[in-house]
Amino acid sequence: FAKRTPDWMLFLCTAVIGMYFFSVYYEEIKGFFRRQIPTGLSEKLQLMGSVTFGALTGYLKVQCVISGVTFAVLLIALRMLGIGSILPAAAGIAVVDALPILGSGAVMLPWALICLIAGNVPRAMGLLLIYGVLVVLHNILQARLMGNQLGLHPVVALVCLYAGWKLAGLAGMLFLPIVCVLVITVNNA
Repeated sequence: FAKRTPDWMLFLCTAVIGMYFFSVYYEEIKGFFRRQIPTGLSEKLQLMGSVTFGALTGYLKVQCVISGVTFAVLLIALRMLGIGSILPAAAGIAVVDALPILGSGAVMLPWALICLIAGNVPRAMGLLLIYGVLVVLHNILQARLMGNQLGLHPVVALVCLYAGWKLAGLAGMLFLPIVCVLVITVNNA
């Protein structure tokens, strides 16, 4: 029967049964693995886990604050440019800005180009100015807030973000500051 059963069905059954047993015996399993790790190393691992969790939540807080500031700046700036429907436009650009690979330039630059091609030079220049302000503000806030939330000096946070981006793209940008915090914490401990 097992040989004729498709692999996915066998995997699904095993996974469901495994999750059940793992949830029932979680404390016993956790205790077994903790007993296998020397006390000093166990304490360091717990410290690293709590620091990693703190760094991740700090990073998310930073991104939320930056998105909020970006949204507010866009609301004001788009209103000054006389753009209709500023709320969805500002929200959409702020969401795209939260994605490190894209950023606000993914929306602002093509929009400015379309305005320029359409002959609306003042609006195109206004959009480019808003984009420039957002880039400067984003970089300053990210370095400063990362430093405050993660306990890194703003220069170190900025270097970690840039180096992480150059080394491994988005993943590096997310994890290099956290790795730096872990190294500093373990070194201090």
